[in-house]
Amino acid sequence: MANTSFSSQGINLSSGKGASFFPEGFENIFLGLYFIFVPYLTGLLFMFFYVAGSEIELLSSISKAESSIFLTWIIGYEVVAGIMLGVIFLMAIKFTPKDDNGKKVFIRP
Repeated sequence: MANTSFSSQGINLSSGKGASFFPEGFENIFLGLYFIFVPYLTGLLFMFFYVAGSEIELLSSISKAESSIFLTWIIGYEVVAGIMLGVIFLMAIKFTPKDDNGKKVFIRP
């Protein structure tokens, strides 16, 4: 019986679902772009829908501050981090070890 826990599994970024996010040869460039733009766009959407209540006038008055770009990025970074922690937590809860035949093994907690 393969006794592999959730936290001892390996991570393989070269194949599978995650490989399509980084085109071959441009991994570092796209990682940098994702690091900058994903939190900023998430923060912008969060501020538009949650803070400004979907009113473009209110959002434009909020974003007149000098440091609004950095603050929007920080808000988006926190939202993305919270979502990622939630996904990791759900994956850990749903994880079920499998035996050598590929059948799920029930382990009493």
